[in-house]
Amino acid sequence: APQQPAVSPEAGRMVTVTTELRKSAIDWLVEGDLSVIIGEPGIGKSSLLRYVLLDLLSEEPRHEYLAVKWGNRLPVWIPFAMWTRMVAEAEANCSLADVLEGWLSKVSAPSELKVLVKEALDDSRLLVFVDGLDEWSNEVAARTAISLLEQFVGEREVPAIATSRPLGFERLGGLSGKW
Repeated sequence: APQQPAVSPEAGRMVTVTTELRKSAIDWLVEGDLSVIIGEPGIGKSSLLRYVLLDLLSEEPRHEYLAVKWGNRLPVWIPFAMWTRMVAEAEANCSLADVLEGWLSKVSAPSELKVLVKEALDDSRLLVFVDGLDEWSNEVAARTAISLLEQFVGEREVPAIATSRPLGFERLGGLSGKW
């Protein structure tokens, strides 16, 4: 909730006034291009990512605003734990493109899908979903993966939605102010 300084009628003291604004997660996501969903375990962070991704891929999306905003993009799912493992094991070849290639191979994706993802990667038509920024076992690798993510979305102006539990997110130091 945004906090705004206000002058108190009592002796001109400054006090903080907190205004709470509630809106649906979908409406909130439509407002920006870089979003982090932070919440405790079991609250539905990953489920929300899946819901948004499947809605965007459906023949008749339920959320028109999402479809208008991101309907021309190819949504891709990145498990952050896998990305940090790749960084920890092989420092090289850990860009988002490398992670996507590794992930698609791991799930035995058809070659047509691999080509489609590569084309969308080349012309910045991706919508990146990064699940579990808190799911890492090597802090150095996690910080490297976060830097690679920020570099990728910054250079290509690609929208991204990530999820994390609060403590793991705080331990990494968060993301840039663009998120």
